Amino acid sequence: AEVLSLPENFMLRYWSPRPEDAVVLRFFYPDSRGVNVFVGGGKKPPMDLKLARMPTKTDPHGSHVVDAQRLTFAITLRGSEDGFAARKDLVVRR
Repeated sequence: AEVLSLPENFMLRYWSPRPEDAVVLRFFYPDSRGVNVFVGGGKKPPMDLKLARMPTKTDPHGSHVVDAQRLTFAITLRGSEDGFAARKDLVVRR
């Protein structure tokens, strides 16, 4: 059996101009190390987006958690005019 993992760095973009549109993505993530999520080309990851619980669709854009027990990485993506114009891309780095 072959086990694939997420790349070291990847970008997520949510193409919706509407703030009420949101989605929570969950990925298989067998690595217990955390990740850093950078919003809109920022140089420092906003620490308030790291959660100690599963994110929901009501959380801010980029809210995330690595759950070592469930082997998952989950992240909230929320629509916005800035996001639709590619100014709120999320860059995820291990």
